[in-house]
Order: sequence, then C-alpha cells, then structure tokens
Amino acid sequence: MSLLFGFSLLEGTLIGLMLAATSVSISAQTMIELGVLRSRVGVALLGAAVVDDILVILLVSVTSALTGEGSNFWHILWVLARMLLFLGIAIWMGARVIPRPPVRVERLPITVVRDEETVERVIAATQEVTGDLNLHHTGILFVVPVTRVLGLERK
Repeated sequence: MSLLFGFSLLEGTLIGLMLAATSVSISAQTMIELGVLRSRVGVALLGAAVVDDILVILLVSVTSALTGEGSNFWHILWVLARMLLFLGIAIWMGARVIPRPPVRVERLPITVVRDEETVERVIAATQEVTGDLNLHHTGILFVVPVTRVLGLERK
C-alpha cells in the first residue's frame, strides 16, 4: 500500500510498524470508563496490548538493524541478543519488584471520611500521634476531595 503513495518498501514497513503500536494508556482509560479494566477480558486486552507494543519495538529494531550500516548476520544477531537481554532483565525485575508495592499500599493508613468536620478530627488525631505534620520528617497527610466512590458501602 505504501508503494501507491510513493514510499519505499522500507518506509512503508516502518510506517506500518509505527501504526501497529497500541496506545496502552488510551486502552486502559477506555476500559476504566467502561468498568472492565479489572475483569478477565480487560486484563487479557491490556496484556495483549503490552505484548503488541513489545513486538513492535522488536520488529522496529530488527528492521533498523537490517537496513543500517553493517547489516551483516553478526550485527543483527548482536541487536537481537541485546533485545533479549533487555527483555530478560525487565521480566526478572518485574517479577521481583512489581509484586511488592501492592502489598505496601495495602498497609497504608487510608481513611475515607464523608464530611469536613470529620476530616478536621482525623487531622487532629493524627497529629496527636505523629506530632506537627508541618515539621520535617514527621509524616505526610493529604486530603483529596472525592466526588464519587464505588464499592465502599456495606450491605
């Protein structure tokens, strides 16, 4: 198709690869708005989008190696080895690092209050325990106005 628009085969291949990349952030936001991000379908779609993006990066690298200077067998093999090494390190780091933050977040003292008076009481009670939060190395407390919350009501 790219040849019809005056592009070379290489240019068309690179354009096609760039258009094949999925915008994971847009996909995730759309799934959040539809309420399916944490469903089996949402997780599968997001996983497929990430794999798609990784494959595009690999193919762009291989295409670049094939067309660049010194595009011999050993150069291409070296590019592939570096990509596999990077992916291996990324997967290893992901397995070691990613599972830990959710555990830490679950231990955070998060409180949901519904009115301004209760917010002030929570701040006062917290400062009784921690001391003045305006002092350095005392702690962090922040108030976020939330306009909508789902899943907190107990029946």
